[in-house]
Amino acid sequence: MADEAVTSDRPISHLREDRLGRERFVRELGTTLATLGGTDSTVVALHGPWGGGKTSILNMVEEVLGENQHNLVLRFNPWLFSGAADLVGHFFRDLAGQLHEKRDKRLQALGNALDEYGRFLAPLTGISDTGPLGKAVKRWGRALPESVESQRKLLTQMLLQFDRQVVVLIDDIDRLAPDEVRDVMRLVRLVGDLPRTRYLLAFDRARVAKALSDEYEDGQAYIEKIVQAAFEVPEPLWVNLTAALVDVVHPYFEARYLSASEGDKRNILGAVIRPLFDTVRQVRRYANVLPLTFDLLGEEIAAIDLLALEAVRMTLPAVFEALRENATELTKRAQSSNDARYKRAAERIKAMLDKAGSHRNAIESLLRFCFPVTRAYLDNVYDSAESALKERRVASYDVLSIYFAKQLKPEQVPNSVLRAAVDALPRGRDVLAITAQVKDAQLEDFLWRVRPHLTQPRSLDEAVETILAMVELDRRIGEERHEMLALPPDFPLEGVIFDLLKTAPSPVAAAEKAADRATTLSGKFLVIDQISPKLKTGTQEDQNRLLEALATEVARAPIGKLAEERRLARLLYEARTQLSPEFKERFLEQDRAVVQLLRSSMQEHFQAGLYDTSARKSYAIPWDQLIQLFPALPTAVLRVSNNPPPMDERASRALSLALDHAKAPQQVPETPDAQTPSG
Repeated sequence: MADEAVTSDRPISHLREDRLGRERFVRELGTTLATLGGTDSTVVALHGPWGGGKTSILNMVEEVLGENQHNLVLRFNPWLFSGAADLVGHFFRDLAGQLHEKRDKRLQALGNALDEYGRFLAPLTGISDTGPLGKAVKRWGRALPESVESQRKLLTQMLLQFDRQVVVLIDDIDRLAPDEVRDVMRLVRLVGDLPRTRYLLAFDRARVAKALSDEYEDGQAYIEKIVQAAFEVPEPLWVNLTAALVDVVHPYFEARYLSASEGDKRNILGAVIRPLFDTVRQVRRYANVLPLTFDLLGEEIAAIDLLALEAVRMTLPAVFEALRENATELTKRAQSSNDARYKRAAERIKAMLDKAGSHRNAIESLLRFCFPVTRAYLDNVYDSAESALKERRVASYDVLSIYFAKQLKPEQVPNSVLRAAVDALPRGRDVLAITAQVKDAQLEDFLWRVRPHLTQPRSLDEAVETILAMVELDRRIGEERHEMLALPPDFPLEGVIFDLLKTAPSPVAAAEKAADRATTLSGKFLVIDQISPKLKTGTQEDQNRLLEALATEVARAPIGKLAEERRLARLLYEARTQLSPEFKERFLEQDRAVVQLLRSSMQEHFQAGLYDTSARKSYAIPWDQLIQLFPALPTAVLRVSNNPPPMDERASRALSLALDHAKAPQQVPETPDAQTPSG
């Protein structure tokens, strides 16, 4: 998606690829290498951190030096031979091999001389200061065997007669193990006085000095004995690194992702993302992770939040882990500064900022921008995140959980489906087709998330069509709570219908029309039940009038149809004054009707002790109210239990509860002449 020069972690090879304004530095460094020291050997160091661009600069220096035929550039990367013995032999064989590839016979002859010199040095075991060669280095000229000394003199003569400067670029020294770092530096010391030879060593000064200090008292002093001149990798200009970051993030602000305002884009880039990046390598690594992140989450989470959190993850892993560990504190608002939870959250936010070090300001901006409830701890300002779920911002705990999980939970609906449903809201039939894509387990999440979008006024017919589409979902929604503090499963559906009624020009007229067209009695009741004074134009009288009409329908409905109603117990209760003895007799004769009455009346109860970690769930049916409605119900329950019809688990549990009640001795009023039977 972004420029390959940015996203690839390979170093650049040519000046034309440089986007950080380093050409002048590279050319001056090339001039220094070509002229410093005359015919004497010179060792120059290029210092910089990992990812700072040392290899890219070496590549550009090689290109600059190659513009002048007087320069002969050779390269050696000791990391390629990490763990191998005979580092000296590898050094000379590698350089000789590069010379043998040249067509110039003089270069090939020089390669032969280097190869031969390395061959003579190879039998000298190792290059540690305690080995034979190390001791020879300390007594240079007096301790080398005659064959080695003579070969060295031959090589020196050839270089002096050579009309070109030999520049050896040595990279990746700081990637080696400490003992290998020491070997390379001793190698440079060993060959560092060959005439007409320049060495440019690229390494992280602190890492190499530490490795040398493990054996020498002062690693930095040891470096200074070898290196005649040292330069620092120039830091990228702010504007250049910013331009590289803009190129990386810009495609993710396109419309196909959850977009943001121009002001929010500038804030997140300037105050959060940009200050976190110091090197081009960091930008490249960041660019490389974004495609997968957006493929997984781009449709579920706002782009500005994804870009900010991924920047923290790539640059400040300790802070990122703190974000993960404090998801609740980042998204749940504390009640007041005197609250114990407030004090605990404030301490955790402070500890997180301490981990940010020099990037503290950027993380403070991240918290203010992405997690507004943290302003209570930062600025003593109580901010809310009410629209976070609608806007798919990580200020919502649910959205933040999706980010850390990198996937939706089975009960969460994809945002693409939700957006399609929101776009289709004025067209009820289209909404119905889209909700068919929503799995039953996802309906509750779908309904909660669609509610914030139900604010636009709509015509009476549009409101009715959309209400009817939502009523159709009623038969697919679960019927029982699974947690102690959970709301009834149909609660969000009731809220959606209520919100849709508010968008109509006349909520009562919309309710009346939708109830008239609803295909089930339970659906009619669901709509009528939402009429209340909160609708402004709705009154209790309006609701009572419609409920009276519904009760008449219930009393006249075929028993077989009633047995299919989800809210049968509630419907019969609303119609209780209109139910004739004949109706009740016919009703209790239908086994399926009796089972559904019990099933629809059953409720869940939760109990938890003071030290319990989880609540105990139990079930109950309102037996006293049911036998007031149907006095002969105990007899019907006993009959159905002897030969029960096919039923699901919920119906079976309700029938079992009813059977316990039906078998229990009936209580009679206590009188002076009779005692109440036990049980």
